[in-house]
Amino acid sequence: MSEEVYSQLIKEDEWISAIAQATECVTKEGKHLYWRTVTYPDDYNVTEEQIFDAKKHFERRKKEEIESLGKGDLAFVAMGGCFKSHNPNGVGCHRMRGDFTNLKGEQFFLELTLGANGVFFVDFSIDRQKQKEDEEKGGFQQTCYYAKGADRKTYVQENWDAVLDFVNKTYGCNYKTAKLFRYFVSPDDYVCHC
Repeated sequence: MSEEVYSQLIKEDEWISAIAQATECVTKEGKHLYWRTVTYPDDYNVTEEQIFDAKKHFERRKKEEIESLGKGDLAFVAMGGCFKSHNPNGVGCHRMRGDFTNLKGEQFFLELTLGANGVFFVDFSIDRQKQKEDEEKGGFQQTCYYAKGADRKTYVQENWDAVLDFVNKTYGCNYKTAKLFRYFVSPDDYVCHC
């Protein structure tokens, strides 16, 4: 990638992420050939210097994203492809997950996946305290899964109002706004508090 192209692309979140997380291409013997962005439809060979610089931008943007969360903000991380939703208040993501606490201070992990019928279903609803207790017992008890009765037969419309309503009613929360992190933040980086 030329420095001219790099200086233009590094201004966009998608490209900061793609360059910072470039993939190493090797020969069949495992000898390094080059680093390449994994993007579609355009991809680029990048230098180690460009990767190093992009990682600094990545960490700055990650810090900004996490600091943008206020009390009462519910945030999820996009785990699947994002798209332009037909709904004006649509989430626009095929799969998302996040950690949050309720008004009692109980912590939960929630993963929602978009089904073929245009609504989310609950992939995981995990009570973090019960998960910790299961781990301390030395096994995978599964008592923590499908917390508050939310399971794969639980459906939520693909829009932020429905997601907020579901989370608030099901888990005993009072979140006011919701957002989606797309590039820099992982679910392990934050916990939302209502």
